[in-house]
Amino acid sequence: MKFTEINSRTIDRWVEDGWEWGIPISHEQYLEARKGNWSMVLTPTKPVPKDWFPDLKGKKVLGLAAGGGQQMPIFAALGADCTVLDYSQRQIESELRPSSRLWGANLLGNPSNKIMAS
Repeated sequence: MKFTEINSRTIDRWVEDGWEWGIPISHEQYLEARKGNWSMVLTPTKPVPKDWFPDLKGKKVLGLAAGGGQQMPIFAALGADCTVLDYSQRQIESELRPSSRLWGANLLGNPSNKIMAS
C-alpha cells in the first residue's frame, strides 16, 4: 500500500471519529468573516495573528492538505480564489458540504478516489 493511501485512510478514520480538523466552519462563522470578524487556527490552542496574512481580495490561494472546511472558507470570505488539494476523501467531503453552497471554492481530491471538482 502506498503511503498516500495509508495517510488518506488514517485521516478518513479520524474525520469519521469527529476529528476537530474535519469539522467545517458554520455559515455564521463565514458571514462574520465577510465582515472582518475572523480567526484562523492552525494549532488547537493559538490563532494565527491576522497581520501575518496579506490582503487576500483577488488572490489565488492553494490549500495543500487543507480539506475540512476551516481555512479555505475563511480565505474565500476575505475575497480569495481558493483551491484545495487533500488526499483524504472525508476531508474533501467536509470541504464540499459548505463550499458548494457558500463559497464556490475549487476542490481537488485524491484522483484515486475519483473525488475532484473545480
